Amino acid sequence: MSPASPRPPRRPRALKGRRAERLPFSPLKEIAAEGVFGAFNYHVLFSSHEPEAEQADRSRLSIIYGENGTGKTTLLQAVFHLLSLGSRHRVALARSPIKRLRAEFVSGAVVLMEKEEVFSASCRLSIAIPGVDTVHLNVSPNDVVGGRTPGLNPESAAYQRALRSLSPTSLFVGDDRSVDSEEFDSSENFAGLKYMSPVELRDLAGGVGILTWARTKELEAALSRAERALRNAAIGGLSSGGSSTGSIYSDVVKRIRTSTADVSAVEAKERLVSLVDALAERTPAFSCYGLVPLEQIDELKREIDKLRRNSRNLPLIYQVLVPYLSSLEAQLNELETPRHRIDTYVNSVNGFLKRKRLAFHLRLGLLLLDEKGERLSPEVLSSGEKHLLLLMSYAVVARDMGGVFIIDEPELSLGIEWKRSLIEELLRCTAGSDVQFLVASHSVEVMSPYRDRIVTPVEVPESS
Repeated sequence: MSPASPRPPRRPRALKGRRAERLPFSPLKEIAAEGVFGAFNYHVLFSSHEPEAEQADRSRLSIIYGENGTGKTTLLQAVFHLLSLGSRHRVALARSPIKRLRAEFVSGAVVLMEKEEVFSASCRLSIAIPGVDTVHLNVSPNDVVGGRTPGLNPESAAYQRALRSLSPTSLFVGDDRSVDSEEFDSSENFAGLKYMSPVELRDLAGGVGILTWARTKELEAALSRAERALRNAAIGGLSSGGSSTGSIYSDVVKRIRTSTADVSAVEAKERLVSLVDALAERTPAFSCYGLVPLEQIDELKREIDKLRRNSRNLPLIYQVLVPYLSSLEAQLNELETPRHRIDTYVNSVNGFLKRKRLAFHLRLGLLLLDEKGERLSPEVLSSGEKHLLLLMSYAVVARDMGGVFIIDEPELSLGIEWKRSLIEELLRCTAGSDVQFLVASHSVEVMSPYRDRIVTPVEVPESS
């Protein structure tokens, strides 16, 4: 019998349908830019081979440092547009003075922008996904002149599907503190303020300084989004933790029905005290954020303490309470992760603030309070406090989004000590997530703890 002929290689498939099937999330591996302003190359590497958790966390960070005029901001903006859905981003890429920009994911997928000339108003985009047909899209000068947004023709629709299938998300905070992301409702974005006329801005600000008004509005939006993210996480924990009332009662009946009464009154009292004490010790860390009521545990503990050790009702009480106490314990276990997220964010912010503090309550949301516990408006914060709270709040939001958090000059308006701690706290607020940070900075204080994560431009010889 002749040997079987070799199996032909599988042909790449095309992504079909209006909505592409989303591939498993994959973080970025590297970003390479050539010919930024026709003069500089950048190579940003995110991946790390270090097994230690601390090293793995640091691998989520890349800091771009270069002299003024080397294209740091231009690169950050181009990366944001390359990873974002929407025609406006393709137009912005065509306008970017970069000859070639390449983003590779850990999965092997590659998103590429190429130009024949650095300063031309056109570019060629492509997306290569392993096992899938490579998608190409040309952005012509006609699409760019006058800022016209190109229509969704078959080629651009295929490009959109391919990019959407990669599930890339990016969040951009500019050096003017404007915030932009396709993940946000366009009505909540204030990045468009830069395109408004002075008269329109003055009318919108209503007599307040335009810059102060815009920064306050951006901060209010950031706090609202962070509050929503924390609430959703807590509600998710509440809905999945513990048992329903019906199942608790069923468990009570079952335990009483099958009980062999092998628990003495003394033993029942000791077990109940131990269970309730353990819950009472854990509960304050949750009740301070309104996640669980502390009063019900305290009241239960008082009632149990009143029972005599030899009370003949203790074995029955024990059988009745164990399912309920077990349900409370399960609820705390499910709430531990959202509680830790809230705790990290609140404590990180409060580690910076003086004579004021940030608080969170499930029912009341995020609150800014003064030393007397009186509520404060974001308007009264200093420029540095607003900027810090904006970045920390979007770190909370980015944790749910995943993808890349791009920050241009995070050190703006911050004191020396705050600059030194900022990146560490941003990493803490996103620990255990897939969020990657791409930061451009001039600050020695920001960069010095992360010398191994600094990327500098390589100047291209004029002859090339």
